[in-house]
Amino acid sequence: MLAGICCADDENERFLEGLRQRRLFELAEKYCVERLSGTQLPPVMQGDLAVELIRTYALHAANSPPDRRAELWKLARMTAAEFQRQSPEHPRGILIRMQDALTLLAQGELARQELEAGATDPAEVESARQALRDATKLLADLDKELSREIPLRRRGQPKPDELTADELTSLQHNAYHQLARVYRNQALLYEPKSADQVAGLTKACEILAQPLTVLGPDEPLAWQIRLDLALCQRLLRNLDGAKEQIEQVDRDGVDPAVRLRCRAEAIRVELAVHNLQETQVLLKKGLKEGRTLEGATSADYDFALFEAQLALWRDAERAKDKLMAKAYQDQTLN
Repeated sequence: MLAGICCADDENERFLEGLRQRRLFELAEKYCVERLSGTQLPPVMQGDLAVELIRTYALHAANSPPDRRAELWKLARMTAAEFQRQSPEHPRGILIRMQDALTLLAQGELARQELEAGATDPAEVESARQALRDATKLLADLDKELSREIPLRRRGQPKPDELTADELTSLQHNAYHQLARVYRNQALLYEPKSADQVAGLTKACEILAQPLTVLGPDEPLAWQIRLDLALCQRLLRNLDGAKEQIEQVDRDGVDPAVRLRCRAEAIRVELAVHNLQETQVLLKKGLKEGRTLEGATSADYDFALFEAQLALWRDAERAKDKLMAKAYQDQTLN
């Protein structure tokens, strides 16, 4: 849910990621706070630790009970605001602003997901929309800043500890990706197939297409963008467009975990048009080849296989095919 930004200190990044994966958020927060309040740090390390602290607070919020989230979302945003107040000219300030926008995106996306699942009051939809509107503004402002700074960095040497023109360009591509996610989440807060939803999803597709004109086919960000583009195309019922994106990512040389997510999306494309014959083909292939790929696993792929089994089970029951219904029921429950 919450993307990370490049961290120059790989050792710090690996350590903190390990703590977060184990849900040891408070230890990760304490580590960052103590390092930031200790001896004078080099600007790059200071900026990276601040980014990691903001990200940790936000992930902690997303993985906490509802009654604890508000405090943690607030801490994430306060950390970003305080860093920028104390160091308005910091060479890594743009990374802080990016991570602040991702906090708002994560907040809005989680609220949207819980609304869809019926796990929260429908009255909360406005708070989700507000978080996403705020994220849109921050990301749009970042895009303007990056569009201004990138040509300047290309014409001259960056100041000490500043990001290079290439690093800023990479950050801008990531900002496009995240802005498209914002528009997709906003669209999904509207009624299915409504004009507002179609407009939001169409805008997301347009934004995702921009970095694909310059990213190489083997760049990891291009894989993620194509996956999101396939999702938006499916939601728009442009199934040929969705399949085209999936085919460009589910291939040799692509990260196995990403390929499994692609296969999950391929199943959902067929389910979207109730093409149960092709769904059955994909399900059989998935069960035959196994749920892992080169040692990688994907909860999303596992769930897509479950969705396929459930759809085929229901279809067999409607057709009064007791034998097939029992077979799919057993698959679903095992």
